[in-house]
Amino acid sequence: MSDQEVKPSEAETIIETPKPVEADTYHNPDALIRISIWANWIAWLFLASAVLNFGLRIYQNYYPYFSQGAADAQTIINIVVNESYSLIFMGFVFLVLQGVSHGINILLDIYEKLQGK
Repeated sequence: MSDQEVKPSEAETIIETPKPVEADTYHNPDALIRISIWANWIAWLFLASAVLNFGLRIYQNYYPYFSQGAADAQTIINIVVNESYSLIFMGFVFLVLQGVSHGINILLDIYEKLQGK
């Protein structure tokens, strides 16, 4: 062998930087918290708009009956029942969105307990 220095090849000189170790998760906790907050706000927005819409429809459509005193108890019950379908539907939407919001929070709590954080 000669006294020449042996230079390592270019492939040998490349030092790979270690890749950051990521947890085996498929979710972003911050994004899930934002989704939970948005679901909560949207649920309350839907419920408030449904109650406001219900009250305005009763006032606009049936005010003449009430102002003339022509509405008896059965008429009032029929009016409220006929106009309450959208209120009932929005109530269910409210409950579903609240369930999604609380469910996400509960699942995040369970995940954090299992991870030992």
